[in-house]
Amino acid sequence: MVVLKDVIPMIKKPPFFMHGILLFVLFLTACSLSLPSQQTTPRTYYESLELSTPESAVKTFTSAFQRSDFLTVYWVFSPEAQDQLTLRMNLLDYQHLLKLDPSLDPLEATRSILAGTPWGDSSAMEHRGDVSYYFDVLMMAAKEHSALLIDLSGTVSIQDTIASPSQESTDVVTSIDGLGGNVVFRTVQSPSGRWRVLQVIVPGGDEDQIPWSMPKRSEP
Repeated sequence: MVVLKDVIPMIKKPPFFMHGILLFVLFLTACSLSLPSQQTTPRTYYESLELSTPESAVKTFTSAFQRSDFLTVYWVFSPEAQDQLTLRMNLLDYQHLLKLDPSLDPLEATRSILAGTPWGDSSAMEHRGDVSYYFDVLMMAAKEHSALLIDLSGTVSIQDTIASPSQESTDVVTSIDGLGGNVVFRTVQSPSGRWRVLQVIVPGGDEDQIPWSMPKRSEP
């Protein structure tokens, strides 16, 4: 006959394997709670860009250029470079934005490049007030008319990386098929710590010009 006092200890003490199951469940719960902190899905398109080092910023920049993704090119430019592009576009200073035929009047040469684009017909603009959109339209027109100030469509090979003495910028020295001599990408860190392109400097380029550092024009 089973006595009640003999059954009670059996109820209070679960088998050993039950302890193992309980520990396993607790482990899985802890792992599931830590999963959100391990998620790395970018919140925005900008956050998805690889800009963790000067070299990766240059690779992202030139890759976008070669795909004619000039929206991304604009986003990789540093804030100062973006400001300079905005100023040039607002002032219609096309000589620092496009390669113009020197035999033509600058405005006439520009009109021939921008004809048929939203720059020539504001009613065709898809977006208003978005400088990256205006830049993309401008660069696409320049590419179609062989009017890019600096054409980065050739294969890019990184040769060296040189930090400035002040540590305020880092130059990524490259060779690019189709361009003679080394092309320097001057990069700077943004407030978030990501690297951005301040200047693209060709041999003999005027480093006072941002972002396209071309040689100074000779006076007529």
